[in-house]
Amino acid sequence: MEWNRSHNLETLRGRANTTPSGSGRRERTVTSERKEISILVVDDEEGIRRNLRRYLERLGYEVTVAADGHQGLAELRKCAFDLAFVDFAMPRMTGIELIQRMRTNYPNVIPIGMSGYWKSLDLEACSLDDRSFVRKPFTLAEISEVLEHYLTK
Repeated sequence: MEWNRSHNLETLRGRANTTPSGSGRRERTVTSERKEISILVVDDEEGIRRNLRRYLERLGYEVTVAADGHQGLAELRKCAFDLAFVDFAMPRMTGIELIQRMRTNYPNVIPIGMSGYWKSLDLEACSLDDRSFVRKPFTLAEISEVLEHYLTK
């Protein structure tokens, strides 16, 4: 699926507004409703964390990143998150373990699994369905679809 910037920025929960500026470019303003949604990104790959953070912040979400499951749990203790993107294959604590702990201790956080090396058993172990999983390498359009599905309910 091809990334369609204007469609995804303006349709995700209707919270991104564009207004014309004097330069002929369109400026994006973020409403306070979107800033209230907090997303946790847990991945041991720095590039994934950085790029997801940039993209999600550009859409107007509050974003926190963690390099592994233990850091992710520490962030969950400090802040209430609405959604978490969690890599399955991480050192120290796998994403599967983290999601299982999230389900028990933080049931209001929507977990989204991410992996390039997944098995259907992984999804079953986390009680995830196909909409709760993103296969790496993913596109920004796939991330937008997940956001639209879970945050527009």
